[in-house]
Amino acid sequence: METFEQVGDEFGTVRSRHRVDNRRRRVTGFWALAIGAVATVLGTYLVIITDPSAGFVLNRNAGAMLGLGLVGLALAARQLTRAWRGGSGEYYEVREDGILHANARQVRGWRWDDVTKVTLTFRTQENGLSRALGTGFRCVLTFADGARIRIDGLAENPHALVSAVREHRPDLPVTSGTNGLQRLGAWWLAFAAVFLAAGIWMLMTVLGSNTVQDVTDANGSVTETQISTVSDTGYLFLGIGMLVCFVGLIVSVSLFVSSRSVRRRLA
Repeated sequence: METFEQVGDEFGTVRSRHRVDNRRRRVTGFWALAIGAVATVLGTYLVIITDPSAGFVLNRNAGAMLGLGLVGLALAARQLTRAWRGGSGEYYEVREDGILHANARQVRGWRWDDVTKVTLTFRTQENGLSRALGTGFRCVLTFADGARIRIDGLAENPHALVSAVREHRPDLPVTSGTNGLQRLGAWWLAFAAVFLAAGIWMLMTVLGSNTVQDVTDANGSVTETQISTVSDTGYLFLGIGMLVCFVGLIVSVSLFVSSRSVRRRLA
């Protein structure tokens, strides 16, 4: 990693340094990788051994397990990639005349006048998962050269870091990261209706997939045979689809309620 002296002492004296806990990011990333890998393997195994005629519950469980595995792998990729890019010595530094960001590849600095946008998102009440992932606090600083730095809850005292930016740039408004979502308002109810309708269609497709058909053999005997109109792959995608619709329905309703509460506070 470059030292600040190699970049040039042009931003004044150090006011504060905020180190990033990438060790915790690596730990959560490897846990997510382990859970995602196990769930993916188990979900794939369930898909292979589950008979499509075994019923909706078993096929749904196979799809849900595979969906959980994919979510875990995606989360692991995000956490481990950020930990690798940041390195063990990543930090943000408030200087008299600007702000610095140092990671495993480089040290960059900008003057206070170069800050053009501050986007801030945070949870009023954090839980164990948000603290572990650093998702309870998020601030994105945009600069005149187009560069952006993302500060999350794994940075040391991130609130003080943002306060320093606001102190040096009191003329710059702070944009909420949820504004774009909240502006959708009643559209979230439309999204919820789409997720609900799609989920019901998938559920009815699964429930109506098994039919009984009379089969006549060479001796003229008639036997009833259960036939499935959905393939193994179809059950898999329907299971994952119902999981996505369920999550989408919950998120859409939650964002609609959140947007309504924000509007009441602003009214």
